[in-house]
Amino acid sequence: MVQRLVVRLGKRRAAWEKTDPREIADVEFQDRATGGLDLRPSVYVVSGEAADLHGKVVRVRAEHSATWMSPPRPVGTLEFNVDGATPAQLQPSAGETKFQYANSVHAELLLQSIDDLLSLIATVIAERETRAITLTGGEILGYVESRQVAGDPEWTSVIGPVGAEQGEWGTAVANFRKKRNTAGS
Repeated sequence: MVQRLVVRLGKRRAAWEKTDPREIADVEFQDRATGGLDLRPSVYVVSGEAADLHGKVVRVRAEHSATWMSPPRPVGTLEFNVDGATPAQLQPSAGETKFQYANSVHAELLLQSIDDLLSLIATVIAERETRAITLTGGEILGYVESRQVAGDPEWTSVIGPVGAEQGEWGTAVANFRKKRNTAGS
């Protein structure tokens, strides 16, 4: 059976430990252009068989993060399925990552007001156990390494080929590989 997730990627895991929607909004939903709150928050709409959805969320997180953020810490990341958490319209929107897949599943929630945003956050907090999607740093780096080993041109352009890694992400993947190989010895 095909299922759908509307995934909001978390920025700071600790922000979601708070219980006040406004405090979370101030950290997780900042509009860099205006300095105010983002009423068109980015989400990724992934669908497929239930068994495949977690892997698609790992892929989206990896591709988004490799474009905009530092590599994940071992503790990983916290994402949320916001599907049905708001009546806001979902508008497909071409993403701006370095990766075709993430760009193709990118969308925006069209919220009408700050109250709508705070209501969305309150719903996510109240339903945290069923909406949270936890990813480990190892899952994310393992995915990236698998794409690098496969010679994926998008990933090799970002981190380089095996043995010639470049940048923060390349270093993180090389270190992940070394740790895994050392642990397996």
